[in-house]
Amino acid sequence: MSDNAIAPYDYHTGRVGDKAYNQMVYVKALERVKRHLVVEENKLVVPLRSGAPVYMAEDLFSYIVGVIDDWNRWVEEGLFKIVQTEEGYYDIAPAAVYPERDG
Repeated sequence: MSDNAIAPYDYHTGRVGDKAYNQMVYVKALERVKRHLVVEENKLVVPLRSGAPVYMAEDLFSYIVGVIDDWNRWVEEGLFKIVQTEEGYYDIAPAAVYPERDG
């Protein structure tokens, strides 16, 4: 799995190919992993050790874990905040949308 596999189109050929399908698979897989996320010390943690429990290939699972690592870096840098969705799962949102409240 790679960023290029889910890019809007192939920058080399200008074609979409299977990318729309890949994007759909990625989004669904990310949703399955998000259901398991926990927050520890203001970091999102994936308690799963493999993709098997959430029915996905290991390369896709590894890619998503890398995305979560990027999210944690952005949270640490103050660009994003960890939020809880209406469904009760954790996600991130731009920090400007959820500014700190005084008092």
